[in-house]
Amino acid sequence: MYSKLRHIILCLISGWLLSSCVSDSPEARDETHGAELQFAGELTRSVTTNINTEGSWFSLFGEKRFQGEFSVSGPIVIFDNTPVTYRGSGWTYGEPEYWFPQHEYSFVAVHPGAVFSESGTDARYSDASLSFSYTLPLSEGDEVNIPDLADLVVAAHRRMYRESISSAAPVKLNFFHILSRIDFRLKNDNVADILKVTKIELEGADRTGAFSITPAPLLSSGTQTDDYNCHWGGISNRGTVTANIDAAVPRNEEFSLFADNEALFMIPQPDNKGVIVKISYTIVNAGKDDKEVTLTVDTPIGGWEMGKKYIYTVNVQERYITFTVNVADWKDGTENDLKVPRK
Repeated sequence: MYSKLRHIILCLISGWLLSSCVSDSPEARDETHGAELQFAGELTRSVTTNINTEGSWFSLFGEKRFQGEFSVSGPIVIFDNTPVTYRGSGWTYGEPEYWFPQHEYSFVAVHPGAVFSESGTDARYSDASLSFSYTLPLSEGDEVNIPDLADLVVAAHRRMYRESISSAAPVKLNFFHILSRIDFRLKNDNVADILKVTKIELEGADRTGAFSITPAPLLSSGTQTDDYNCHWGGISNRGTVTANIDAAVPRNEEFSLFADNEALFMIPQPDNKGVIVKISYTIVNAGKDDKEVTLTVDTPIGGWEMGKKYIYTVNVQERYITFTVNVADWKDGTENDLKVPRK
């Protein structure tokens, strides 16, 4: 009898211990949470965007999962398109969240956060993965207003917060570029006193895409990672993108038509290599009437990949025009010859 009663009591105790592990959650462990969850943002390979400026903000998505010895819970979303704003000394958000032991945390961030308030851009967050569609902001005449173009950057982070950790460092979000940057350098090779460039048209460019990103799984020996899996798909909405500009290129000078503060960003479309370029400019010579010219580049361009910068050099000469391209990752720092005289 004693042995049977002892067996029943042990089973009850074991069942109670097991159920307490299974039900472990923020609500159950509120009195034992860790430090406040904080963030820090940094943009790598940038020459166009500085996210650490007063009032700058990104949209944050995040979840946590209990990873106990006896069970693994489903995800609990703790950030869902939550604004995180830079206030001079750091990044702040609304109601504080806290680290809970034995939980795995996943985060995805997008800057600028305002992109999700624009037409045609919707955010879907599920199972640690964020996806959204993006369409270049164009007018009815296919014109793009350069200041309206966003330099879309994203970041991801995954971390395991264990019982033995008494404090946690801020989540450092390493943002990276997800669009393609397109630039045209026009050289006035002794053709005129001034070449006044007024318009660039990209015919046959795709203008819509769907982007997705998921933080990479943790390695068996690791507690955190900034790695990720990301992809552009649904590339569509082929048409013309027109950029009206006002640039004056003097004789024997070469300038970028899209400087850092007026960069042209496009949807990545590595399989589309049939974009046709048309450049409209005016030939200005002292004592002569101005002559308007529209140059159509015979060689199609394209094949734009995510995070790449494509510099197309157009050398306008007396008898012919040459066209070359240079492809590179976006680098830290600025180039010292990108200034364009604009009126």
